[in-house]
Amino acid sequence: MMIWATDCAAQTIPPPPANALILFGARWCAPCTVELRGIAQLDAALADLPAPARPRLVLAWIDQPAAPPARFAQMRSRVMLAPPLWAAAWAEAHYATAHGLPFAVLEDSAGRACAIHPGPLTGPDVAQMWAQCRP
Repeated sequence: MMIWATDCAAQTIPPPPANALILFGARWCAPCTVELRGIAQLDAALADLPAPARPRLVLAWIDQPAAPPARFAQMRSRVMLAPPLWAAAWAEAHYATAHGLPFAVLEDSAGRACAIHPGPLTGPDVAQMWAQCRP
């Protein structure tokens, strides 16, 4: 757990969620908004992974909460929107080796980053990340 000071008040930031595919982005990032438009493809790629180990999708935009496309409503129960403060703290504290935005991190069930993908993520990329995380 981290303590983050903002507006003269300390906030406790939880660790990144375990068993999650975390997409880091920002509204000012053009490739991030393109990736967001393909969220249904990413959700479908995750659905192809075996349950119960299937990771949850987390949108972690560092500037503002992501504005998902209209079809996002059907995925809402499977997707978490991380507050921007959490997203920025996670990106800085846990994934300093990643390149610029966007990037994706797959956290295993123990909460360890087992795969990091720089750049926009596609459905086939999800399967490759999953393979990196399996022994």
